[in-house]
Amino acid sequence: MKKVTHLLYVLGVVQITFGACHLFFSEIFLKSKKYTTPQADIFFYPLAMFVAKFVVYGTALIYIARDPVKHSLWIPEKCGLA
Repeated sequence: MKKVTHLLYVLGVVQITFGACHLFFSEIFLKSKKYTTPQADIFFYPLAMFVAKFVVYGTALIYIARDPVKHSLWIPEKCGLA
């Protein structure tokens, strides 16, 4: 069970980090792919929803990692194994 706990912590941190990178460096990603930056009114709302998904999933994975036996039904769903 220690391996599952460590895996959940790592996945949670990766999710939160990925969300933060998209939040703070989104224009750099767009410019590196040769995309034009959309107008602010149509860009920031979908970006905020995308970032919120990563942060919530990461937080949930870290919460689940504290007691994986108790939350065993959540692990396949949150890790995309279902």
